Amino acid sequence: MKATRREHRRIAAGAWVMLLLATFAWAPAGSGPAASWATEPRTPADFPRHNYPEPRPALPEPALPSTGGVLVRTRGCLACHRLGEEGPRAGVDLYGAGRHLSAWTIERFLLQPQAVNPEATMPRPALSPAEAQTIADFLARLR
Repeated sequence: MKATRREHRRIAAGAWVMLLLATFAWAPAGSGPAASWATEPRTPADFPRHNYPEPRPALPEPALPSTGGVLVRTRGCLACHRLGEEGPRAGVDLYGAGRHLSAWTIERFLLQPQAVNPEATMPRPALSPAEAQTIADFLARLR
């Protein structure tokens, strides 16, 4: 009588299970590197020492004001623009910028005004990318 494909798979699976059980049954208990970890705690002195280079101290991040409103007031934006009642009356009011522009567009405009709008008269402000992103997030929330 010929065995079906399903019977062959069942026999093969049973053989693998028996092989696995035999492997664990013959393994001596309490020997090898795993046993030392289980029986006694290790300390850093037990491991070999490597000649890794000393880590270099990280450079301190520049202290940025916590809000974009502080940056708008301290980076010269209010010399030409108005923010509510602050700034010159003839300047463009930044308070409604979030209604028309996304934070991404405002950030791109702050970093490269003429690349976004070739007719822009605004000079490129001296802002880092992190400062531009903080200001853009602040202005985008003003609706």
